[in-house]
Amino acid sequence: MNSRTIPALLAGLLAITQFSANAHAALAEICFASKYDYELYLKHGDSPPPPPDSAIHDDNPEEYDIHLNAYEQGSVQKKGITIHVDHTTSAGKIISNASRSSTPSGEKQFAWGSPGNTTSTSAEYTSNAGAPGTYRNVPLTVKDPVCELEASTQVRIYSQ
Repeated sequence: MNSRTIPALLAGLLAITQFSANAHAALAEICFASKYDYELYLKHGDSPPPPPDSAIHDDNPEEYDIHLNAYEQGSVQKKGITIHVDHTTSAGKIISNASRSSTPSGEKQFAWGSPGNTTSTSAEYTSNAGAPGTYRNVPLTVKDPVCELEASTQVRIYSQ
């Protein structure tokens, strides 16, 4: 090996490492409402596309129209999270189950309770039944770690 080979190899490894890190940083296509939204995300990230350059219009009207459509759409649209909670009662306990909630990637993380005071991170939350006719609200957050999305709601738990 000569003295130029090692720096060239190191530069090549550095380029591969940076490409690999950038490839893993992008969100998956399944996270977006459409293929078009995904393509806009890859090009502009979460920021809305910039306004089209009017100078392009004279040189290439088709390219100008593409930029104008992207600009008018604004920020990319991601799919949403649907929270669904079932309740069952057993031996004086109320079991709230959020496992039927859906996320774009299918990966789900749960947090029952207020931020900083999470009482459960499983799909199920168990509480003691109170006096008949009473209820309590329990905060629930469902996250999609793949798509970097989250949705929250207050789950009303009734005692019967």
